[in-house]
Amino acid sequence: MPEIKEPQSFKNRNSALPAPTTNPAPGDAGIYTLNGKLSTTVHSVTVDSVNAQTGAVGQVTSKGGITPKTETTPAAAWSDSSAKLTYYHKKPPRHKKRKRPNED
Repeated sequence: MPEIKEPQSFKNRNSALPAPTTNPAPGDAGIYTLNGKLSTTVHSVTVDSVNAQTGAVGQVTSKGGITPKTETTPAAAWSDSSAKLTYYHKKPPRHKKRKRPNED
């Protein structure tokens, strides 16, 4: 299958993404890709629970297209076992800078 080239605007948005994490937490995103590049994304999930002792993701919420929302394990969330799963921390919301009134 030929690789899809990323438009320049998509590359600029990717540079603002957080780095992948090996310590996912509830609320983080799990992205399934064909080769580890976001341009080959095939599915995504949201982390629901993490084992406190091992740090392994226990349960995720999966929702794809017209399929119903499912709570399942990361291994069962996507049917292609060759897909690469990478976790990303949820980014905090951006706040606009407030303008301070002039102090005289």
